[in-house]
Amino acid sequence: MIRILLILCAFGAPLAGQQAPVVPVDLEFAVSGGGFQADSAWGRYRILVFSGGSDHIVSEFHLQWVRDPSAEDSARVLSSVPIQELNGIWRAAGAPTIRRTAAGTTLLIDVVDPHEANGRRRHCVVTPSAPSKYTIRCDR
Repeated sequence: MIRILLILCAFGAPLAGQQAPVVPVDLEFAVSGGGFQADSAWGRYRILVFSGGSDHIVSEFHLQWVRDPSAEDSARVLSSVPIQELNGIWRAAGAPTIRRTAAGTTLLIDVVDPHEANGRRRHCVVTPSAPSKYTIRCDR
């Protein structure tokens, strides 16, 4: 019995009496990674992708700066911005990828146009900087 309880706790299963967090049904992907430093805060990036629609399914992309927990405080979202260049026009073609290199962190997002019969695809690179700031470059 103790082994089962330890296994459940290790995999994050809620203990008796605890409610699982409510996750929006249209959340398709949530990917965290990379890293940033803003003032005295350290943290990681998170990209949320929500997809839905009836006739043509489109996605909304949101970039977040999540501060790591400290001895004084828990982890929290410092900033959250929609990626307007993609929202409501494109559909996510898979989970975004976060790459951390010596030059910094980049988010790779592949999208497809749900309004075209042939499903034109684009590859976008998002480079986050200070909280709420990013640049985006997409191929044509």
